Parts: sequence; structure tokens; C-alpha cells
Amino acid sequence: MSAVSGRSISYSIAGTRVLRDVDVEVGEGEMFGIVGPNGSGKSTLLRVLGGLATPESGEVRLNGRQVRGMRPGAIARTLALVEQRAVPNAELSVREVICLGRIPYTSALRGLRARDMEIVERAAAQTGVGELMERSFSTLSGGEQQRVHIARAFAQDTPLLYLDEPTNHLDIAHQLAILDLAAAAGRTNVVVLHDLNLASMYCDRILMLEQGRVFAVGTPAEVLNPGWISEVFDVTSRVHNAGTDPYIQFLRRTR
Repeated sequence: MSAVSGRSISYSIAGTRVLRDVDVEVGEGEMFGIVGPNGSGKSTLLRVLGGLATPESGEVRLNGRQVRGMRPGAIARTLALVEQRAVPNAELSVREVICLGRIPYTSALRGLRARDMEIVERAAAQTGVGELMERSFSTLSGGEQQRVHIARAFAQDTPLLYLDEPTNHLDIAHQLAILDLAAAAGRTNVVVLHDLNLASMYCDRILMLEQGRVFAVGTPAEVLNPGWISEVFDVTSRVHNAGTDPYIQFLRRTR
């Protein structure tokens, strides 16, 4: 059984079709990448696959269950989502932001237990924000805020993890560290990435979107070839180690 599946997904925003008959199949334990140019529908697809946006046609299933029939709490115990521009609504400390990840497991009467706080501390340590716990979230740099959001998702402790551009604002060391953690955590990961080389390094399979449609899906070696990169991204490239672990070298445009 697939961990995530989408069938014939179409979605519009303000009358503009953003996704067109998209099919997605993500295996359990897979690191599944979504790539494509700006405006190709990557973030929208992730939100639809997470039950945060309802497609006008098609269906989404998580571990075999239709998202349309799941309660929000059940979805929150199944998947954690890190969006590009997620900002807490209140002036919270870093510790409080990470604690938000434990809400699906608590109630207003019970609150957080010792076990919850252990999970929060572990998530902070994993993402390198342990020393920031008492800081106000709003005082952090963009990279620090991103790592706190990822810590919150880790604290949610779900079998599915969705990451929308998780490496935004991060230096290369933290980019690699975050993706290493995601890959090693034993979850099923669905990750939107702009960096095709990071997608090649970490993803078992890649779905390439073009103007809301699936252009290609397969292993990095199958999808990341110069012809398709040129057609979808309008750039010229050379691909090294094309048969195993592709590395893409982009060539300068000439005017």
C-alpha cells in the first residue's frame, strides 16, 4: 500500500488552473521529491496532498484512507507539514513554537506531559536550535526560524513529513544536515526542492511538474537529464554521473 497517493488531481486558484490531472504515488519510507519552475504548482500540490486544499476533482489518500473523510486531528497525527512562509500568530518563544508540534496529542485539560517535553527537546537538539529555546521566535534570523519550524515538524512525530523548500534561508551545512535528518528518520518524506542537485542527492524518486502537469516521474537518473531540464526549466546543463548519481552543471546564458 502506498503511503501517499493522488489520482487525477485538478485544482484552480481564482479561476486559474494550477494543477491538471496530476497522479502521484509515494511508497512507504520513500524520499519523494517534487521539482519544477516557479509557478508550476509544487507548493499547491503539497497542500492538496496534505488535506489543506481540496481539489476540484480527483482524490488523495494517506495510508489508504481518503483525506476528504479524515478529521483534522487524524491528519495532524499522520503528517507534519513545513510550509515556506509559516509564521506563528503570536509572540512565542522557540520552545513554544516547537511545542505546537505536540498539540495533536494533547487536550485542553491535560496539556503537555513529560514525554511530550522530551520529544520537544530531542527535536530541538536534532535541528541545532537547543540553545535558542528561550529566545523569541521573531528575533531569529530566517535560517534559524526555518530550523525551528522543522523542529516543530519533527516534534509532531508523524509517519509522513512534508517539506516545502526546507532549505530556504539555510547555509549549505544546515541544508545538508536537515535533509540528512529527514532521510534518516524512518519516515516517508515528500519534499519540494528548487535545487536539482539536492533533489538528486537525497530523493529516491522525483516528480517534475510543468505548468501544473506531470512532465516526468522516476529516479533522479531518469528524470534529471539535459533535454528535460532544458524543456522544463529553459536552461542549458551538463549532467555528470548520469547513470548513477546525477550531478547537474548549469551553463551560463549568453545574451
